[in-house]
Amino acid sequence: MSIFITHRRMALRQETDAVGYPIDEIGDCVLACSTVQLSSTATHCMRVRRGGDNEELDIGFSGGVIDEAALLAHCGGAGGDDYGYVVNWYDQSGNSNDFDDSGTSTYQPMIVDNGSMLANVYFSGSAKRMRVPNHSSLQITAAITICINMHIVSTGSTNFPLEKASSYMVLKAFDSNPIRSTLYIDGSTRTVNIVATPATGTLYKCAVTYDSALGERTLRSYLNGVFQTDNALSGLAAWTIASTTNDLRLNYLTADRAAYYNNIVIFNKKLTADEIMLVQGIT
Repeated sequence: MSIFITHRRMALRQETDAVGYPIDEIGDCVLACSTVQLSSTATHCMRVRRGGDNEELDIGFSGGVIDEAALLAHCGGAGGDDYGYVVNWYDQSGNSNDFDDSGTSTYQPMIVDNGSMLANVYFSGSAKRMRVPNHSSLQITAAITICINMHIVSTGSTNFPLEKASSYMVLKAFDSNPIRSTLYIDGSTRTVNIVATPATGTLYKCAVTYDSALGERTLRSYLNGVFQTDNALSGLAAWTIASTTNDLRLNYLTADRAAYYNNIVIFNKKLTADEIMLVQGIT
């Protein structure tokens, strides 16, 4: 990367510094929404609404990250035009699993604040949310990897940063309690902790994996690329993940809590620790 990139791009790269195009290298990705270009074929990062006149524009990538110049040219002005809100966060996997605002502008998170681009997509509370309408590629039953980078601003009694109803895939954040992942496997909820005691103002690069194949069947968690803990499931039968047709939802919280997100990636296979590090930009 050129040493002449902006400080903002450097910050983005530090948050999610994917080396090369990990989706191209790893394969079997079903959803990838990021402020960093993760696929060589991805052309658009997100669709952004300008606050002043509600004009919308698709914003692409430049230098491997969201195109800051194009974004600020669109909504870096004044008098309300200096705020930008995310209408669609485009999927880079090729499956069209885009996060959208459910057609409600008040749900839209922020990417430009007072004329400056934010390093992450900012959800200021439970009123800010996005969802991916159900798609067959998200009905994963055999193996899965979920990667998410999130910066907690405030936590509450029960928060669901990423969830698919019926506990199909859930990432929970609790006040003074663990960040954990819960999958609905073989008719029961199976949980693994990721962060023992989460703190506000901290970037967490979280990942969880599971494979239903015999000899596998272990739910594993990773934080910043480092293995944390596992939950081994016993039994002779292959324990599969329950599939639902519900939407995948981001930041559907039960309390008015805030967080930043910049990298949500899901694969329909179990990734290795090295592959997780590649996706989350950990060196």
